[in-house]
Amino acid sequence: MPQYNFLCKECNQEFSLRLSVSKLDSQKCVFCGTDSLKIVPNNSSNILLENNTSGEHLEKYISETKESIKEYKKELSKEWDL
Repeated sequence: MPQYNFLCKECNQEFSLRLSVSKLDSQKCVFCGTDSLKIVPNNSSNILLENNTSGEHLEKYISETKESIKEYKKELSKEWDL
């Protein structure tokens, strides 16, 4: 179930809830009870973009795999040259 961040237009409090899309329209502020809410962007997506370590890991893995393939090719070529 997705997590949504809400901003209450009445009390200006921000809070997060995990709920289905079908329940978005019926939500009320957990602080003041009003239904005057605005969905705000989730900050975790910004963190992922700023600290994209999974991409770095993938690039490292690809680089290491390419090196391993080069070494393997050298070994094979030596075997065939005998």
